[in-house]
Amino acid sequence: MTIPLLDLSDRWFAGEGPEARTVVSSRCRLARNLAGVPFSRTAQPVQQEAVARRIADALSVEAGLKGFQRIELSEISTAERAILREAHLISPELERHADHCAVYLADNARISIMVNEEDHLRMQAIETGYRVREAHRAIDEIDSRLSRHLTYAFSPQLGHLTACPTNTGTGLRASAMLHLPGLVLAGRIDRIVKDIANNGYAVRGFYGEGTHSAGDLYQISNEVTLGKSEEEIISGLLGVVDQLIEHEHASRDELFAKRRPFIEDSIWRSYATLSQARLINSSEAISLLSRLRLGIDGGHFNERLTHHDLNRLLIEIQPAHLASRRGLTDADDESRDAMRAEFLRQRLADIVSSN
Repeated sequence: MTIPLLDLSDRWFAGEGPEARTVVSSRCRLARNLAGVPFSRTAQPVQQEAVARRIADALSVEAGLKGFQRIELSEISTAERAILREAHLISPELERHADHCAVYLADNARISIMVNEEDHLRMQAIETGYRVREAHRAIDEIDSRLSRHLTYAFSPQLGHLTACPTNTGTGLRASAMLHLPGLVLAGRIDRIVKDIANNGYAVRGFYGEGTHSAGDLYQISNEVTLGKSEEEIISGLLGVVDQLIEHEHASRDELFAKRRPFIEDSIWRSYATLSQARLINSSEAISLLSRLRLGIDGGHFNERLTHHDLNRLLIEIQPAHLASRRGLTDADDESRDAMRAEFLRQRLADIVSSN
């Protein structure tokens, strides 16, 4: 199977939308299982195959769901699966398990439907900027259409039944990816993250569960879905994100007002390293790109570098994307770091200071 993977991330990571300088993207994900079938990781292959077929049939007969591109995980390479994961279109869990697993992608790649992940169905909608409600409406529509043809595992007492108990209930995880360099540079982020976690919200890194923050990027999501309605989950998350946006804006304003030389030095040192380095790993590159993103918001690049550019670079410097761009099937760490440095030098070569 040949699929145009390299440009998939560009569809939803466009750097647009409300509060785009602080909120990179918004996502809503629903977990669902078919009634009468064991969860994916305990189901027999014949049962997993039957689940995949039933979901495929439901998508094919529902008029509003016929435009999805189906990708069978077993029919693409390990490197191509990694590209989909780097673009946030499949989870690490689905990347690891290829047999009887598939992902359906909408034309704009903002909606993906994973089949036989941890749950039989993991449906997600991603929007640029601060659009949590829009993402929820989009995935709720998909869920409603599929439920016309599929019977979900559901308990009147507990709600939707899921492989992980923390997803039981609504099965809804709503999240926002925030860029918070102001709070990081002001030394306030650790206390705020602790307060958020103590109030029942998960704080994760760029690639979600099990990852740490890189590049001042923090994914905030609800921790529990049981005992709350979908509206309560969405409203609660928005309340937390609203406060974070307010704190971040205040921190940036204070830093630019009181410590402008320090902030500008950090921005331009980052640019100098990215535009001249011969070896750079992904963690360092993401951290330095974070400072360039702050520079965009401070008006330092004369519109030669945009949020869209930075968001694309965050994806394109990932290992599988780099290797695919060069047509390589394998590369050691040093070779990959050299490719990343060369790629960044080429992309940043024409940026000129507005000063």
